[in-house]
Amino acid sequence: MYKKITFIIILIFSLFLYYVARKYDAVNALKFAFAKDYVPFYEAAADEFWIVGIFICFASWVWVDVVVIKTKQLFWLWIPFLFIIVVTITNTNHEEKLFHFKKANGLWKGGFSLSYVFGIGVIIIAGITLIINYLAFKWYFSKADKLIS
Repeated sequence: MYKKITFIIILIFSLFLYYVARKYDAVNALKFAFAKDYVPFYEAAADEFWIVGIFICFASWVWVDVVVIKTKQLFWLWIPFLFIIVVTITNTNHEEKLFHFKKANGLWKGGFSLSYVFGIGVIIIAGITLIINYLAFKWYFSKADKLIS
């Protein structure tokens, strides 16, 4: 039962992320006279994707924790980690596109993009969280088994 519900949730979350990511690409279809008019739409679409993506990652992590407690199958912990990787890589690409768009159209104010560094940092933090979550469940299940015995 939990497997079916989890697969449906994963499918819904994935489709929603795809939809929000496509909204970013739809900014290219807008017709403006000046390049500077595109920037607020690019930034809004990138911010929306990041907020929705992080919410989906958090919601999937909570759901997966419930599934792990009920089924005692730790492999489910990889699902939210994969979501975080996909969201971070997509957001990094959005930020890089925006950076290069500003640079190509004379809207650049100097400096450089740290989106790759930020993306790697988010993935490392998510990996550490995954390891801590895994170890916490291993400890919880070992204590629960000792109490039952």
